[in-house]
Amino acid sequence: FLSLDASCKQIKLRNLNSTNGIYTIVGANGNPYPVYCDMTSDSGGWTLVASVHENFIGEGVGRCTVGDRWSSQQGSSALRPEGDGSWQNLNTFGDAVSATSDDYKSQAYFELQATDIMVWQVPNDTPALHFSSAAYLKYRTTDGFLTRFGGNLYKLYSVHYPVVAGVYTFPSDSGPSIPVVFDRGSVNTVLSHMPINVEPNVEAGYIQFRAISIHRDAFAFCPGVRNKPTFYNPSQSCIGSSGKTEGLTYCGDFSGLMHNGHAPGTGWSADNTLLKSSFLIFYR
Repeated sequence: FLSLDASCKQIKLRNLNSTNGIYTIVGANGNPYPVYCDMTSDSGGWTLVASVHENFIGEGVGRCTVGDRWSSQQGSSALRPEGDGSWQNLNTFGDAVSATSDDYKSQAYFELQATDIMVWQVPNDTPALHFSSAAYLKYRTTDGFLTRFGGNLYKLYSVHYPVVAGVYTFPSDSGPSIPVVFDRGSVNTVLSHMPINVEPNVEAGYIQFRAISIHRDAFAFCPGVRNKPTFYNPSQSCIGSSGKTEGLTYCGDFSGLMHNGHAPGTGWSADNTLLKSSFLIFYR
């Protein structure tokens, strides 16, 4: 769909009958670019701005390697404590149509002024036409929290909670935990896919930003949960590691969701459903 609007919210306000799909909106520089719009959740108007997809995860492999754009593509290195810095910079990559097959970050991530975010957990390689129907979890914030942090995640991370290793202190420097409501699934669904050993250490029904570990590693985004103050290994509950982590097993877009020696769905490893999913992040 072609539009001269700057966001899916504007499109929806202009045409209440708009349906889910790929639309073209206009950026701050006047150039058009495609985005995916969810026009149904809570009256619609949600712009997909990013997706986090783990391209290669396994025991001892795929840790902060090429394709890990939300962490580091150059390994776990004290020389690069920010890694690729994608949570807090102006880089873009991927495209909306392929948001479940590769990492995605559009200029809307840092240009749009939004109040809330929404997350869908969608199986990898799902076509855009089926993003909504295939999502097994959909949850969103409702309190307008982004207005307190500059109006988007770019400002939240770059100004308030940078994702950098070796700088911050556990647990006092961890970022905010924002409650969510569920449009699909529940707190029990979230926990059912998390590592078994993590469940007693987190509280579902939240999104936490920049969780700090006891080793002073930083993890950008904890989808569906907040870590209890006593849990010092948020690598097992969050995604988007900093560029340096205490152990290579914690480095990567999916951080430590897959732990060496622990098969999917056992111990400190998430189940296969989560490990083979993409996290789609929307603004409104």
